[in-house]
Amino acid sequence: MTFGGAVSQQTYFVDLCQPDGKRKVALLEKEHSIDYSAFHLDELAMDFVWTRFATGPDGRIYFAPERNEYRIDIFAPDADPVYRGPPPELRARVGLDCPD
Repeated sequence: MTFGGAVSQQTYFVDLCQPDGKRKVALLEKEHSIDYSAFHLDELAMDFVWTRFATGPDGRIYFAPERNEYRIDIFAPDADPVYRGPPPELRARVGLDCPD
């Protein structure tokens, strides 16, 4: 985050880290600027996956990246993308193929 004058440049991120805490790979990242001299609260612009992620017992990482979309992103434990789309249970209800 940088702050110069009345403008704050913020970077929201979720990283997969190595055991020593160093960044291995960025999974999600979003830039956001706030001009405090002409502040306008834009909830959607400030939104990030703060509470919409989890890990599974197999090490997969699950995100619901957009708060107003029925979408889930799944990454393998090594950060390779596995799936991006509607949640599997929704796909099953409408008869679409689902990831393993």
